[in-house]
Order: sequence, then structure tokens, then C-alpha cells
Amino acid sequence: MAGDGGSMTVGGRHIMARLVSQTSVPIAVVLVTLLATFLAGAAPRLLDSVSVDDLRATVSDPLPAQRNIRVERASLPIPGSAEDPFGNIRDQGQRFANTEFPPSVSTVVSGYTFVVDSPRFAIEPFPGESAPNPFDLFLEYRYQDRIEENSELVAGRLPEPQTPVAVLIGEGCPTTPAEISDMMERLEGGMSLPEGLDCALREVPVFEVAVTEQTLAALGVELDQTMMLRPDENDVLYFGVAGQDLDYRLAMRVSGVIELTDPELEFWYGDPTLHRPSIEENPDFRIIYATGLMAPADFASLAAATTPASWASVWRHFVDADAVAKADIELLQSDLRSLQNRFSVVASRPGDFRVLTQLGELLAGHEAQKSQTLAMLSLSIAGLFAVSLAALLLLGVLMTDRQRGSVVLTRNRGGSGAQLTMSRVYEAVLLVAVPAVVGYWIGKLVFATDNGLPSYRLVVAMALAAILMIVITGVGLFRRRLGSLQTERSNAPESSSRRVVWEVALLVVTVASVLVLRRRGLADDVAAEASFDLLLVLAPILIAAAGGVILLRLFPLIAATASRAVRRFRGAVGFFALKRVTGRRVSENLPLAVVVVCVAVAALSAVTANSISNGQEASSWQVVGADLSIEGFRPGAALPVSVDLSSLPADASALARVEDGAPVEEEGASAPSSVAVIAVESVAYRDLLRAGPLEVSFPDEMTDGVFSAGTADQPMPAIVSADWAAERGVQVGEHLDVDLGATEPVVEVRSIEATFPDVAPGGDFIVVDLAELQEMSEFDIPASVAYIRLSESHAADVADDITSTAPSAQVTSRYEWLEEVSSDPFVAWSTVVLTMVFWYAVTFAVAISVAGLALTAASRRRDLAYLRTMGLAPRQAARIVFVEQMPGVVVGTLGGVAAGILAAVLLAPMIALEGFTGHVLPAPLTVDWSEFAILAVAVIGAMTIAVGIFVVVSRRDDVGKTLRTGEEP
Repeated sequence: MAGDGGSMTVGGRHIMARLVSQTSVPIAVVLVTLLATFLAGAAPRLLDSVSVDDLRATVSDPLPAQRNIRVERASLPIPGSAEDPFGNIRDQGQRFANTEFPPSVSTVVSGYTFVVDSPRFAIEPFPGESAPNPFDLFLEYRYQDRIEENSELVAGRLPEPQTPVAVLIGEGCPTTPAEISDMMERLEGGMSLPEGLDCALREVPVFEVAVTEQTLAALGVELDQTMMLRPDENDVLYFGVAGQDLDYRLAMRVSGVIELTDPELEFWYGDPTLHRPSIEENPDFRIIYATGLMAPADFASLAAATTPASWASVWRHFVDADAVAKADIELLQSDLRSLQNRFSVVASRPGDFRVLTQLGELLAGHEAQKSQTLAMLSLSIAGLFAVSLAALLLLGVLMTDRQRGSVVLTRNRGGSGAQLTMSRVYEAVLLVAVPAVVGYWIGKLVFATDNGLPSYRLVVAMALAAILMIVITGVGLFRRRLGSLQTERSNAPESSSRRVVWEVALLVVTVASVLVLRRRGLADDVAAEASFDLLLVLAPILIAAAGGVILLRLFPLIAATASRAVRRFRGAVGFFALKRVTGRRVSENLPLAVVVVCVAVAALSAVTANSISNGQEASSWQVVGADLSIEGFRPGAALPVSVDLSSLPADASALARVEDGAPVEEEGASAPSSVAVIAVESVAYRDLLRAGPLEVSFPDEMTDGVFSAGTADQPMPAIVSADWAAERGVQVGEHLDVDLGATEPVVEVRSIEATFPDVAPGGDFIVVDLAELQEMSEFDIPASVAYIRLSESHAADVADDITSTAPSAQVTSRYEWLEEVSSDPFVAWSTVVLTMVFWYAVTFAVAISVAGLALTAASRRRDLAYLRTMGLAPRQAARIVFVEQMPGVVVGTLGGVAAGILAAVLLAPMIALEGFTGHVLPAPLTVDWSEFAILAVAVIGAMTIAVGIFVVVSRRDDVGKTLRTGEEP
């Protein structure tokens, strides 16, 4: 011993000897420290790594038109040289980017292409020929930079300049081929036309075009067929052009069929118009908008032919995700906002450049999600800290309990409490320092990010906290008076005023923290902008610790009450086991509080993860309205006639008609308001929704099959939105006049709902029955939306089949939306971390329950040895140990579950779960009791096994030797 020379420590050999004598506990401390410091060091690096991944996904996953930068201009075209017809267009785009793009924007742009589109033309049959298609056909000429590298000629030839053709144009021109041929011969021979006949032979320029097979089939024309073109006055590129300037004709000839590369490639910018035509259709009409590839050599002559109409020039600048990941995001966002404000669509005039991109909004969403993930990750790290430190606290108590004899011996030989305390500090440093360094470096190897300072700080904090846990558990024993050490078994007086003060202080701080957080969350909506909040991070730990302290006080009372109750029963097993519980030291009940903390952390993680999962599911139903929704080519357009719901493998389906912005007038209102009116097959849709998490209450009047006339005397029952009803003062039973154009039903408010599927939260809506609306209307009311319920395995195939048979149909899949939200790096990793924290805490709860058995092993062996001398049977011994240990495990588990759920409920206003569920619906807290059943089975099962092992081992003990345990100095 090194205390003779005034040293404040116990010798190093003595310290090592003490550690070696109880290898299991030091090894456990090392392992817990290693794991805890690894997780502490890895967490910030994980956030950085996930942030980079999410930033790349933010720039890579959205549609090209959203994530990239598009500069466009509608102006008179200025062709370049014959060798480079589009040189001026290219130079304009490059000049704009060089002079107007801020350096931060230019840095993230990896390249660009340009697209030139002509004004739109209506396609007409060549004189003397029949129309190829009974519907309206339109065509735009296009040239796209580097198109030659991304297309292949499969039939015919590429477009080339052609000589004009003579065409009879005018009123009274003949229509049959023979009459046309005769008239042209007369005009070419110099003969004059009959008086009053306005027909002339004109030279019409011919401009060839190459199209895809899909476009050729949709137009109904054949290869080498020539069609007439006339300007489409409804095209915005003709804005400001006088009518007489549009009185001309062109000829279009299909020279070849081309095949384009995958439309999903970045090169195409998500624009499918050159791949396939855009088709608008309903049962009454079909309009086809086609785009064809022009000959570059025709640019100058085609531009001259369309003068003074404008052409659309678009420069598509591609954003590099890796460059964005390295950029200053705040500066990039600011510069993008400034660029868009200077060249906005709203403020632009004809001929001005316009900049269109959603990159700034995407980056803002990334930053908001990062902030929310930081808050979630902070809670998770705090849970890991709490569980690890609680385990280290218990290990410190176990270490102290096993060193009791050594401490008494050291004090008898002249050692002081200060020397023992410093020796414990050295022990803690020896046990913690090396695994902390190793844990830090393992975390650094697993997540190699540049920002290592937060990881370093967390590891240091974790290491210091671990040392503190180990040291404080021995101070009470080390600083006791020697006489007290030799006569008492307890480490501290059972009734300690200091302990009471600390416990009251903990409860007061916990209550104050929760009140402050709830007030802040409810008043300022802090959850919407969550970030790192130290008080929020500490609050769940405080609640769990407070729950543990309360149970530490209540458990002896519960055990004493149970002990008095079992006196009435025969046998001494229950009484003796519970009597041992009531006689325990404070330190021997510590596993109860530690189990509460571990289970509370597990419960909070489970509730949070389950709430996120259920919130995503509910949001997916809210966004789509079903597993699949099918709409026409635009909102409100009728479903394509080729969509046959009866042929689909659907479990259920329902049709609906949506009219956005229908005028609705309330009783006594000064002016009508604009509301979305949804006419749905009520019974079918109600049955469809039963498979999902959304609850929509359809009034009985909408589902009883009895039709109303939709008049003031027999109003049509309706559901209205709560926000709109509150704003307009509408109550249940009030009549509303709805203007649907040809139909003007009177509806009666029968139900007020906060939301309705397939309606954006906060949107104004009125829901009526589709069959009733069709019954009262004199005109056909076609459905514009079809809702389908089917399994995920069929959804993708059904969506592909629908779009292949009805190209104009817009199909939205709930499963695709759910996959997109759940696969977001921030969301996915947050779910992984919550799951990991749950199992981490469950594992430690199991281990600590078993450790509690070891903490009282010595006294239990002695008591069982006494009882064995009195004839105690092995089965009775097992029952005693089981009854003694199980109440604490059960109470601790139940208390931990209650504390975890309570923490989730109390802190709900501050936990921003909507950021992980798609920002659609509020994400209420939900509990999956099966997870808690697994937790309880794991803890109780492990304790049962441990009790069995203890009883088997204790049978081999020498009774005499066991009875003398603890009598040594």
C-alpha cells in the first residue's frame, strides 16, 4: 500500500489486484464503455453521412425539371450560319449563364443542352385527300442539342430541305383529285378562273419531320405522307401576331421514323413530348399534340416562314449532386432566390429570359428535414447515454459491493477515504479510457466523415460520465467511518436527508422541464422547426429517472403490503421471499430504477417508430385516396374510355367526379365561395376505405340508396370540410346552392369532417353522392377519378397496363408514394436508429435484471444455506428466489413502459413526426402493444433462466463455507 508518504492513492498493484479479483464486472464495464463510446462517436458522423446522402438524393431523385435549372425565352429566332444553324441559340444561353448565374450556381452546374421549338401548327389533310384522323391534330417542330447522339433512325430517312409544292388554296377550290388536277393544269396554262371563285395556286414550303412510332401511330399518317399545316392561333407563341400574318400554309412530310433513348435519362429532362404525343381525351373528343424532329438546315427557312411569330428557346442546365453536396447550401439557396426573382415568370415580358427551378425549395426542404432528424437523433443519443450510464451505475454498485471486504481491510490498515476515492478514480480511468479511444476510432472507421469534432466531444462526454458513474457509487462506502463499516452492511443510511433532497430536486426539475417544453411546443409550434434542443433531449431521461426514483420509494411499501398479505397462506416461501425484498439495502433495489430507465427508453423509441410508420401509412391514403387512383389527362377531365375497371384484379373500386373551384352559396351569404365539389360513389368508397387507416363518416342519407331530388325541398346530403365550415359559419343542417354549370343541386350539410381522402389538408371541399348527382342531372356526368384497392404485388403491373392502354391516364400509386417517403435517407436512418435504440435498451434491461440477481447473490446464498439446514427443498429454494426477484422485474418493466409512454405523450407537441411521414397529416402517437409484450417476455424469460441457473449452482455450495461468507474482516 502506498499511503505512508502522504500519498492520496492506493498502490497500483493493489488496484490491479482488486480488478483482477472480480474480472466479470470490469470486463462488463469495458464492454459497455466500448459500445457506448462507439455509438456516441458514430452518431454525429452518421448524421453527416446521412445528410450528404439525403442531399444527393434531394438533387437526384425529383423530376429533372424540379432539380435542375431551366432558362427559357420566347422571341424571334435568329438563325446562325449554314454550318451551325443553332449557333446563335447556343451562344445566347452560354452568354446568359456566364453573366447572370452567380458563382455558387455556376459551380453546381455540370453542363447544359438547348431545345428549340417552333410555334404550334394544326394539321390538315392535303387538298384532295381525306383526313387521317377524325380528331384535332397539332404539331410542333423541334431541334434538341445532341439529339443525334440519343436517337436512331429505324425507318425512312432524316429530314432534309425540300422544294416547295404548288397547292390550290382558297374558297371554292375543288375537293376531288380529278378536279384539283384539272384546275391546276388550267392555272399553269395561264387560263383564268371563273368570276367570283377565290382559289389560287400557291407555292407552299415543305418541311420534313422525323417522329417516333408512337407519334406516327397516334397521328394516323404514313411514312412519306404530306399534310398541310396552318398556325394554331391558340398557341402563346402567336401572341401579339396580327390575324393577316397568320394567313399562310405550310406542308409537312414525314420523312422517317426514329427511336429515342430511354426517356428516363437526364438528357431528356423528363420531357416525353418527342417520345410520344400528348393526348387529351374524353368520350366526346380526342386531341393529339405531337412533336417532331426538324432538319437543322430548315431552321432559317422555317423561322422566316413563321415570322413574326416567336419561337421557344430553352436551355437546360444540369445540376451535379456531388457539387451540391460540397457547396455552401445557404449561399446557394440565397443566390437561387435572387436569380429567380430577377428572372421570374410573373415579372417577365415578351422576349425576356425566365429562370425556372425548384432546386432552392428542395434544398430548403433538405435543411428542414436535417433539423428534424437532428432533433430525433439527439433524443436517440440521449436514450443510448441514459441506458449506458444506468448500466455503468449498476456495475459501479456491483463493483463496490464486491470490494466491501477489501475496503474494510484497507481502512483497518490506515487507508483513508480520500485514498480509496482516488484509487476508484484511477480504476475508472483505467477501465474507461482505452475502450473509449477504441470506440471512437471504430466509429471513425465505420463513418469516415470530415466533421469529427462533435463525435470527439460526445465520446469525451460519455467517457467522463462513465468515470463519474463508477466513482460516485463508491464514495459513500469509502468515506464512511471505520466503525460503521465494520458493524453495518448498508452502504449508506436508509433514511438520508441528502437523498431526499436530491430526489425532490429531480422531480421538481422534471415537472418544470415538461411544463416549459409543452408550453413552448403548443404556443410556438416549435415542432414544425425542430432542431437540437438540450431541454428536449434531457426531458425523457428526466422522466424515466423520476419514474425510477418514485418506484424505488414505492417498491418497499408494495413488497411489505404483499408480505403481510401472504402471511394468511400456507407455506413460508412467499413470506420469506418478500421479507427479503423489504429488508434490502437501497443499492440492492437499484436495478429496479435502472430497469425503469432502460424500458422507458425502449418504450419511447417503440412508440415513436410505430407512430412514424402508421403516420406514413395514413398519409399515403390521404394523398392518393386508395391504393391506386386513375385520373384523366388533367384534373376534372373525364376518365379515358379505354380504362376498364372490371378487367382489373381489384379488391374494390369506386368512381368519383371532382370539380375544382365550384361556386357555392350559403344561406344569407353576400357572395358565393369557391369550393372543390367531390361526387363519389359513397357506398363503394366507404367499403374501399375500410381497409385503410383513414376514418370517414358517411352520413346514412348518402349510403341508404334513396335518391333525393337535389332541390330546396329535397336537398342532397353532403359532407363539408371543417375549415371551410368554420370560416363561413356553416352548421349541420344548413342548405347550400352548388353551381356545377349545367347542374345546380341544393345540398344539405349532414356531416363536417376535418379531412377527406385525396384532398390536401386544409382544402375546402363538399362531398356528395355521385349516383344522386347523375340521377338529378339532365346531362351525363362522367367520372374523372377512379379509386382502386389492390395488393402491392399487383399495383405496379396494373399501373403499367393502364398507361399502356390509355396513354393520357394519370395513375398514382400509394405504394410508390410510401416507398418514396420511407426511403428518404433521413427518414430511413431515423427509423433504423429508433429500432436500434429499442433493442439496445431491451438488451440492457434484460442484462440489468440478471445483474440484480448477482447483486444480492451473497446474502441470498447465506439465507438459503440456513434454510437448507432446516430442510429446505431445492424446489422451494427455486420458488423463493423466483418470488423474490420477479416482483421487481415486473414492477420495473411496467413502470418503464408507463414512463416511456408518458414521456411520448407529454413531449408530443415538441416531437416533429410530420417531417418523417410526408408533411401531409398530423402524426398522432400510436402504441403497438406487441412490442411491449416482446420486451416483457424477454425480461421475465431471462430472469427465469437466471433464477434456474442460480438455484442449480447454489446446490453445489458447501453449506458451512456459505454460512461463514461475510464474517471475514
